[in-house]
Amino acid sequence: MSPSFLETLLAGPGSERVVGARVWGLLRGLDPTGVGISGNIPSKISIEDTFRGLETLSQITEELFRLSCSLIRRLSRSLDIWTNVRTWRERKNGLLSQKRSGWVSALSRLIRALFALPKTFVACLGPDCC
Repeated sequence: MSPSFLETLLAGPGSERVVGARVWGLLRGLDPTGVGISGNIPSKISIEDTFRGLETLSQITEELFRLSCSLIRRLSRSLDIWTNVRTWRERKNGLLSQKRSGWVSALSRLIRALFALPKTFVACLGPDCC
């Protein structure tokens, strides 16, 4: 396999101009992309899961609900960290601290709508969800 072979294989409408050479380098650990310093707020939150044996709609729905609860827990922790940073900055600057919005309620409504679940089923949505 060569960069030119990869170019032939991967090139197409919308692809990078030298996609073969770029992929060839990445496969060998060569990446000229710069690494920057991260800020206080993460640009993305990710977790990888493998799903085996999800064959029915009810199994898929149950797993999606579990993942939704996990996402809400993670967002809650991130929001708590960001709220503390913001409050500290506001106090430092002599400003009043702002209250957290009703994001848990909004996410609860969204998940109920997506999964058509009864209100009591998703009442746990929040930091201690599921």
